[in-house]
Amino acid sequence: MVIHFSTGATEAIFKSWFAGFWYTDPYRTACTLAAIPLAIIGASIVYDGLRKRLFGGKRVSAVSLNRYYPAVFIALFVAAVFYPSFQIPGMFNVEMVFGKTRNVSKQNYDMGNPEELNSKEHEFASSVKKIVGDSVVLNAPFDGSAFLYGSSDIQMYYRSLRGSLVSDPNEPPASRAIRNGFYKIGTDPEIQEAVKATGAHYVLLLDYDNCKSRGHVITYNPNDWIGIEKINDKTPGFTLLKKSGHSRLYRIDIG
Repeated sequence: MVIHFSTGATEAIFKSWFAGFWYTDPYRTACTLAAIPLAIIGASIVYDGLRKRLFGGKRVSAVSLNRYYPAVFIALFVAAVFYPSFQIPGMFNVEMVFGKTRNVSKQNYDMGNPEELNSKEHEFASSVKKIVGDSVVLNAPFDGSAFLYGSSDIQMYYRSLRGSLVSDPNEPPASRAIRNGFYKIGTDPEIQEAVKATGAHYVLLLDYDNCKSRGHVITYNPNDWIGIEKINDKTPGFTLLKKSGHSRLYRIDIG
């Protein structure tokens, strides 16, 4: 109760140490604490099952059980944690702890993952880099362009897939103007000034027609990026420099 109350009643930086959990919001700590009795019950059931298996229901002294139980429990724990994932042919795959962690990490950080960037997008990014050099490039990050700073050294303006910027009080006014109305740059002096403030000379649409926007990213909200995603080949204020498949690179034409 003390842990649960402390995590819900304060935002002090030391509460992670006090709670002892990676997550310290009251909902997760409540669930974790509630799971402790269930874990104890489960361990007790496993213990009774092992006792019957090992001793065949024979009565043994508590001293004997105390010798066997820790060793068996540790052996099972080590096996469950460190044993690699395996497949039962014709039936199903069994993912163990380390095996699943390895697979998830590989999927999330593999730049060849088609959910993030495919080979054609990598190739397009390489050609874009030759054109833009070290110039700032405006983008809608959820089309995959957020990853191009790390993979292709392109100076993307938006590099994060965090939650909506709408509620971020620290977002620069220029960024907010661009997200909401960039496509009006040909006629709107405010947008022109906002773009000048960023120092950007190009805009990259890695997914020009939104055919495969990364909607699986739960933080994606199309209304946040309408100013950029409404740009097309006929939008005033932009000159098409390069296109390939669903990708476009435009030069921003402002005085």
